[in-house]
Amino acid sequence: MSQAALPATLGLLLFCAGVYAMLAKRSISKTALGVVLCSYAAAFLAGLLSAGTPGGVEGGMAWAGIAAQLAAALLLAPMGAGLRRRFGTDDLAKIRGLKG
Repeated sequence: MSQAALPATLGLLLFCAGVYAMLAKRSISKTALGVVLCSYAAAFLAGLLSAGTPGGVEGGMAWAGIAAQLAAALLLAPMGAGLRRRFGTDDLAKIRGLKG
């Protein structure tokens, strides 16, 4: 594997880990972590693609995406904690089964 392909491979592995966390795990916190991992991987890969372009506009867009994802992550964590306190469980299947 060349040194140029290593960052792209790491970005794809990060994205796959996020998809796995979203699909295979049943807890709210792990699903939120999967969403955050996927969004960071997308911004990382966008930054890699924009590294060779002149002007730096695409790089600025990648940094703006990272900042937006950080804000989303900071909102997801308290929402998951609030749901856990309200329903008494972190399991999404049990929360979906609740009535009321």
